[in-house]
Amino acid sequence: MLLLAQKKDSRGKNWVAVMYPESLPSDWKSLLRDMMTDIIISPLHDRDIQADGTKKKPHYHVVFKFSSNKTFEQVKTLLEPFNCPIPQKVTSIKGQIRYLIHIDDPDKFQYELSDIEIIGNVDISPYFQISQMDKYEMIGEMMDFIDDNCITEFRELMQYARVHRGGDWFPLLVDSSTYVIDKYICSARNKMRQDKMDRMEAISVRNTVRRSSEKDPLIKQEEE
Repeated sequence: MLLLAQKKDSRGKNWVAVMYPESLPSDWKSLLRDMMTDIIISPLHDRDIQADGTKKKPHYHVVFKFSSNKTFEQVKTLLEPFNCPIPQKVTSIKGQIRYLIHIDDPDKFQYELSDIEIIGNVDISPYFQISQMDKYEMIGEMMDFIDDNCITEFRELMQYARVHRGGDWFPLLVDSSTYVIDKYICSARNKMRQDKMDRMEAISVRNTVRRSSEKDPLIKQEEE
């Protein structure tokens, strides 16, 4: 049964591949159109930076929305003409489409939505639409929850959201609000740490004064 489940999980309709311009055939977009499936091509990512500060090689993220489930081997065979690294199954199509321009990653270079190229009959506009009021309300709820429950790690909130708020908080965190909520948790953690240090310092000062007054009667009289 486990083997069957793993085999089932290895199939999917949505796949993504990274393609490098220098490795692509000159007619690569014509070859994509010949596949007769829905394809979304990112803008050329030529401003991406590695963790060490060096520039990444320019590349495209190409998302494939097949009409039926495909195995890894099937997709890999289909993409052989493009000389690209191994494809990956998409776990969140909304998150993947939004990643094409880094819209939810403010620390990364922001590419233009208008530079996304579509092959086939697919509408990506719903992936970039969200009720701002609903989003802000849920973010406010999470902020209150963080404060009320002294949440100090993003992992704690994610675990709670996955189990108890899987229909609203969890997808919002996964798809678009990780950055702001993580920053808020970091700020809350720093404030709690600072408050603790301030309390310890106040206690230390009081203890110092008490010890001094016990040694020097004049100080004790001044306090009285």
